Amino acid sequence: MLSKQQVEFYHEEGYIVVEDVLDKALLTKLREVTDEVTASAADLTESNDIIDLEPGHSRENPAIRRIKRPHLAHEFYLELCAATCITDSLVPLIGPDIRLRAGGKVNMKSAGFGA
Repeated sequence: MLSKQQVEFYHEEGYIVVEDVLDKALLTKLREVTDEVTASAADLTESNDIIDLEPGHSRENPAIRRIKRPHLAHEFYLELCAATCITDSLVPLIGPDIRLRAGGKVNMKSAGFGA
């Protein structure tokens, strides 16, 4: 749960850093799923509706710029958006009427390439 000071800071500054929102198990699962999606891109030769490739992408060295519409790449991304640890941090900031915007994305900032 966010403190009153954190909520006030958000409303004054427009951003907030919340430490340890994801527990170790969720963070591990997120990494595993993202690695799985990255590995699945090895067979791609060009970007598609879900994955944007980096220049230099190859089967041996998959290089993803972003996962567009991650909920279509793996259901875990959608589950994570609705996780209590996420929504509990959002409600004090923006209220309870939260909806998932269909155009979400995961920008990859991998070593050696990436914007």
